[in-house]
Amino acid sequence: MDDDAPRVLIGREDEFDAEWHETRTAVETTLKMPPPPGAELSLNNGEYGWLLDDFKQVRSRSDRLVMGKGFDQVGAHLNADADGVQVLQLMYQQWEFADFQSVEGRAEASDAINTIFQAYNFPSFGNASQKLALAWVWRSEALCWAYVPKGARIAAHFPGDPLYTIARAILTEGETFQKPVSDTWGSVKSNPKFYEHFPPGAPIHWALAVSALLRSLEVVRETFESGSARDFVLDSLRASYDAGAVSAEFVARRFASHVERWDQTQEIRQLKGKFEGQLRREEAEARWYGAAISWLEENMPTMRNLGIEKIYNAIIEAQRNGELSASLPGYEHFRNKFVEWEDEGRFMARSRKGKPGRPPKKS
Repeated sequence: MDDDAPRVLIGREDEFDAEWHETRTAVETTLKMPPPPGAELSLNNGEYGWLLDDFKQVRSRSDRLVMGKGFDQVGAHLNADADGVQVLQLMYQQWEFADFQSVEGRAEASDAINTIFQAYNFPSFGNASQKLALAWVWRSEALCWAYVPKGARIAAHFPGDPLYTIARAILTEGETFQKPVSDTWGSVKSNPKFYEHFPPGAPIHWALAVSALLRSLEVVRETFESGSARDFVLDSLRASYDAGAVSAEFVARRFASHVERWDQTQEIRQLKGKFEGQLRREEAEARWYGAAISWLEENMPTMRNLGIEKIYNAIIEAQRNGELSASLPGYEHFRNKFVEWEDEGRFMARSRKGKPGRPPKKS
């Protein structure tokens, strides 16, 4: 018996010699999310070639295609099957509730779940006999599990579990807190180490959730052959599955700043930057427009015989002296606005409107 192993108690004092298994973390597992059944589309020798119209190559001579931008981008690979038919493989596609409704879909999901469980060295939750239950504990930095008799209790510490903290507070000195096996899964999940070892995006979370869903669907099929009751339960499961997917995405987008940046695609960021830049330019121009027009209204009576360039130099000098509260642009920009304002009668016009600084030609 492992002396460092948590004690598994049966009845009052009897101990059960459990065989503890250590799980593998996401860092130790390179497995990716399995694609849903509809993620592979045969183009059937060009018959469905229109599916490629909205995709573009990531780079030249690449078999990877993309549609859209940013967080909601759809990626795909273009391959050929054994018969040479082009196949479009969509990447990062989520499983839909409808995928679990068919026998084939449930079989594919079960195979994917088993592959993920094996990669993470997790137990298959449905493999224990009716007399056994799964017990979970943290042993140092490792999450471990064992099959133990139902009704057993674990005499072990569960750091991070708020219920354990409360229970320990009411124990008398020398007593050991015993947690029912049925509570151990919730206990180990509440430890902060759980999401350090298994980040939310790790495939193990999908496998755990869908495994529970498939067990529920099995119970529904065994309990209800058909009828409104079965339809109601299936609709409820569908609503729960869809709500979970939407809630997970909402939490990711709402609380992760880097996801919020992804959510604003490059194109949107460029448009937003262009709009904000234009807005700043308009605000700056509005400031110098107002300042320049006021100054010209006041000073044109004494400068109406000058050319625009000399008027510009005079107003720039006034800017340097602090008589204007806004910075003026370059000469050409100023000249265009000056002529426009002069024609509109915004201030006293020049006495001569020929080439700036020169008298008009005589006939």
